[in-house]
Amino acid sequence: MIENPKTEGTHIIDAIPQTGLCPMKCSECYYNDDGFYLSKDVPNVPTSVEALGRIVRVNSGHDSNIDRTNVMNVTQIFRDRFYNTCIPILHFGRPTILTINGRDTDNSYISPHKIEGSLETLMALRFRVNTWNLPLLENALNEYFSYGLHAPFILTPMRYKSVEAIPETHRKFYTRRKHIVNDWWCLTEEGFLLVKSLMRYPSAFLCGNPFDNSSLCSQCRLCEHFYVSSMNKILGVRRY
Repeated sequence: MIENPKTEGTHIIDAIPQTGLCPMKCSECYYNDDGFYLSKDVPNVPTSVEALGRIVRVNSGHDSNIDRTNVMNVTQIFRDRFYNTCIPILHFGRPTILTINGRDTDNSYISPHKIEGSLETLMALRFRVNTWNLPLLENALNEYFSYGLHAPFILTPMRYKSVEAIPETHRKFYTRRKHIVNDWWCLTEEGFLLVKSLMRYPSAFLCGNPFDNSSLCSQCRLCEHFYVSSMNKILGVRRY
């Protein structure tokens, strides 16, 4: 079991039951990139002992709806687990994070009426955000609110290997620096301010620490809080 350096100091541990590249091929996919923190030749799944007292985050890379039967069989031994997917099918029976703008990041997103399965299990909506798709994000926030689906939006700032992937008029909002183990074009302070302006919506949360812009899971903890909240909803827990 290889630990994700981003989750050090948290209660989260990763599981990726599949091997090989993710066939979804979302634009600028960190998992499919050569610099991903682990090999894709073998599954990366913790033992029950390694996962004891921790929340298993299934498919922070790859997709939980790809080979779903195998994914669920491999991970059912873990008491606390949540699934990640960019395919709008919620048939896991457990908390699930749905990325709504994976393959077509800057031009479209999954509308709420296209989601299949139990909305009760929707732990959060993940939106891959940059400085030029903010109008798309705002449309999504408004549509989901109007639909009556108030799951939290996790705004995940995109990073880019090549500056050519960034429109010329937006390159001033990005700078080259090391993130964890690789070099990327990342948001500047000014770029973060643009993204955080959408946090005026009560359902929008920045993936990371909004005060120092750290993306380390130990500085964020949103997934841990949203997991507990989602499990309470699924189990029908009431506190009086």
